Amino acid sequence: MDMNASYNKLVTKHLPKAQIVYDRFHMQSQFGRDVLGVVRLDEARRHKAKEKEILVDISDDTDKETMESLKQEAKTEKQEYSQLKKLRWSLFINSDKLSDSKTEQLQSIQQDQHDLAVCYAMKEEMCRLYELTDYQQAVIGWTKWFQAAKESEIPALVRFAVQKEKRAPRLSCPCHLLNQHRQARRLQQQAQHLSRNESATDTALMTSSSP
Repeated sequence: MDMNASYNKLVTKHLPKAQIVYDRFHMQSQFGRDVLGVVRLDEARRHKAKEKEILVDISDDTDKETMESLKQEAKTEKQEYSQLKKLRWSLFINSDKLSDSKTEQLQSIQQDQHDLAVCYAMKEEMCRLYELTDYQQAVIGWTKWFQAAKESEIPALVRFAVQKEKRAPRLSCPCHLLNQHRQARRLQQQAQHLSRNESATDTALMTSSSP
């Protein structure tokens, strides 16, 4: 389930023996919005403000050489701002699914944006933790993840960790439940595939028998 407090309370009350596990989608979605999104926009605004600050220093009294230098600095800040604004989806997608050009662009930006690079690395580690099938390893991994996040001194990341850390025990899914879930998903996908094939066959038969 998601982390809705009312829903948690309801399930705990009426299904006291249920094993609650918080789903990956909502955790990663909130991290993307509340951490990666916030840090990316903060960095973008910083470059926009720097560009304006540089341009303000240019006046009629500025000599040609200094003016050209300041304009180049302003242009660089503007480019950084534009790249960060366009980076949204590249930050959310798993690194192994990015194209070579997007990977290169992302790596280039991270070299200059320390906070963003840290948050992206934390997102990748979060993805890895969700793939673990050993419950104890997952618990240890999440504990280390939250500790690193709180020690990062990045406000958005620290805030997220403090809010979610109390949910840590339910972020780790016992192996047998995870395997059951994956098996159920496979069976569901197989059933959907068979259903589509049967529908296609029925349609073909009806078409061929039509006068």
